Amino acid sequence: MTTNTAGALERLVAAGADVERACVLLTSPSPVNLEASAAVLSRASSLLSECGPLLHGNPGRVQALEEARRLRTSIQRADKLLASAAQYHARWSQIVGIMTGGYTPAGEPAAVVRPGRLCLQG
Repeated sequence: MTTNTAGALERLVAAGADVERACVLLTSPSPVNLEASAAVLSRASSLLSECGPLLHGNPGRVQALEEARRLRTSIQRADKLLASAAQYHARWSQIVGIMTGGYTPAGEPAAVVRPGRLCLQG
């Protein structure tokens, strides 16, 4: 295994560990866990972007490809958890809209207006 392939394998393993950490966080999708999972997934994405050039044209990359397949499975799991969290929060937003604003003339739940999350300090 070349140095580049070994480096790519290390990054794939680290990215996989990050995605698994995100999956654990996403099993309880509170706002804090969603933000933490975003940071962990961002780091995994950075690690993955470094892998391609290291693997390109290197022989003996079978282990890296196996790790990439495991990583793909973890990413698919994270995708399902993120979709579930989005549905959960969208439904609660809809319920809050109904409870606070009732229904629109079209029979749809009222939109919930939330304050922004931007904080500027001088």
